[in-house]
Amino acid sequence: MQMADANTAGGYPRIATVIDADLWRLGQARIGSYIHFQQCDQAEGLQAMREVDGYLNNIQSIAALYKKSLIRRDAGKAGKKS
Repeated sequence: MQMADANTAGGYPRIATVIDADLWRLGQARIGSYIHFQQCDQAEGLQAMREVDGYLNNIQSIAALYKKSLIRRDAGKAGKKS
């Protein structure tokens, strides 16, 4: 498996690829660990990516709410000091 900084496949046929939704897992695999590949079609790969995107969007929403609560808390503290 070649990641983004590797050479191109050079015109050689590829027998398999890793779906985008799982690249982060492969990138974090420890040297010597066993990796199990599972066949999927394009629709399943796209669905897996939608699930990852939904998860990341959820995290971004939670982080934005947390940031807003910190801003309000800090504004409340500044108002009490005056």
